[in-house]
Amino acid sequence: MLSRSDNPTLIDLLKHAAEKNPGGLCLSMDGVKCSFSDLYQGALKRAECLTNLGAQNGDKVGILLPNGIEYLEIFYGAMLAGCIPVTINNRYKVAELKYVLSHGDVRFLFTSAAQETNFLNTLNEAFSDLDDTQNSQNLSDAPVLEKIYIVENPPNSDISDTSFLSNLNKGNFNPPIIKSDDIAFIMFTSGTTANPKACCLSHRSVVGNGFAQVERWQMTEEDRMYDPLPFFHMSAILPLTASICSMSSLYATRYFSADEAVETFINDEITIGFIAFPTLTNEIINHPKFDGAALSSVRLVNNVAPISTLEIYDKSFEHGVGVSAFGMTEAGGVICYGDVDDSLEKRLNTCGKPFPGIEVRISNPENPSEVLGANQKGEIQIRGYSLFEGYYKDEEATQNAMTDDGWYRSGDLGALDEDGYLSYLGRWKDMLKIGGENVAALEIESHINTHPSVILSQVVGIEDERYDEVAAVFIEAVPGANVSSQDIIDYCKGQISNFKIPRYVVFVNEWPMSATKIQKFKLKSFDLGEKYSP
Repeated sequence: MLSRSDNPTLIDLLKHAAEKNPGGLCLSMDGVKCSFSDLYQGALKRAECLTNLGAQNGDKVGILLPNGIEYLEIFYGAMLAGCIPVTINNRYKVAELKYVLSHGDVRFLFTSAAQETNFLNTLNEAFSDLDDTQNSQNLSDAPVLEKIYIVENPPNSDISDTSFLSNLNKGNFNPPIIKSDDIAFIMFTSGTTANPKACCLSHRSVVGNGFAQVERWQMTEEDRMYDPLPFFHMSAILPLTASICSMSSLYATRYFSADEAVETFINDEITIGFIAFPTLTNEIINHPKFDGAALSSVRLVNNVAPISTLEIYDKSFEHGVGVSAFGMTEAGGVICYGDVDDSLEKRLNTCGKPFPGIEVRISNPENPSEVLGANQKGEIQIRGYSLFEGYYKDEEATQNAMTDDGWYRSGDLGALDEDGYLSYLGRWKDMLKIGGENVAALEIESHINTHPSVILSQVVGIEDERYDEVAAVFIEAVPGANVSSQDIIDYCKGQISNFKIPRYVVFVNEWPMSATKIQKFKLKSFDLGEKYSP
């Protein structure tokens, strides 16, 4: 068996699994099965076709597709050809696509013309000089882009995926040598108020975290992990890597639906639920067919949520251990998970211990070189094998993200306890300044989330003439719950300081989302309604 000490690449992992367990189930996608051998052979074909089209080492291959087996064939195939896949958020619109394809120097792009994706229409809107052949474009806004291939519903055969695969030369392909320290892929982080950043991630980073996840969760070939998250996100690529490390099976889906999720848990005897985010988990556990007591195969469920919400999830999956996580794209996805053997207190209140080989320290946000002691709140800083290789073509942003002594500044607030367990306490920039007092949004959210009629709350700061800023809370209520704004205000009185009590309470049915996260900055444009006056 391969181990992390062998310094394998992502390609080495897949090839090893294909050789040792060729018929083993690697991926199940909405009923379509793909073995380790199937995925590796599909990737080899695409690597040869790219090479025959003139692809060179280091060329960027963009992937703008919904989840699917073809997505992963292109992803691994690009690496096999010595190219660098660029995963593109499929929620991006015109301006974002222009930036990503240009800044990312994408030479070959694979996308979809399926009606529900609308990708091709968006591309045509973004690039007015795009013609029907989409070949050798010399586009003014994406000068490196040479060819667009349509994997689904191509408007003509010249640009179809079938046309791309016709470049196969049957067996004359010799993959270039790829090393663990080489860049494996570029993943753009979700933009909020600025252009997304292009994170360059090495094989060493992602493979190391994959093996760490296997060890932390005691994964074996018998595990079946459900993960409905998009392949352009680390919350899908890292669990897939862990599954290949352990030669277990990943159950994914083109698009998440609670109906599909519950049926998968029941019918496929899922052992690990990588649901990760409250917006998804809430839909599952509130589904009429969900019965946590009946899901006896589930042994572990991963979520990132406030403590009170994690407690609800832990009770909902009666046979599974609930764990949390902390990480970001720049650190290879995740730097710590809760351990299956941790106590309930540790699993609810912390994200677990950092993986071996990853260091974490807590520093004063205003003075990054000042390291704080146990249980002191400060900025989480990271050092170790999992850190990214920098932002592509943005040396200034890369330098700004690092301290002089080589630590990555996460921008997240946290604390380390005496045992080395990490707690996440919110975004440093997610702080409100109310009448001169610093208030973490998470502090207010954590209290409001304990209200029996609240599924999830999000707090943002709103400009105020008297206090500079006041809190506004946006709430997703339990379906059918009879809860009012005043009920929320009353629930806060006497429990949190008066100046922290929200002045606006807004109930929402749908959150503004990036790939996986609620975009808080968009909440400020919602109708706030009447202001509460204490």
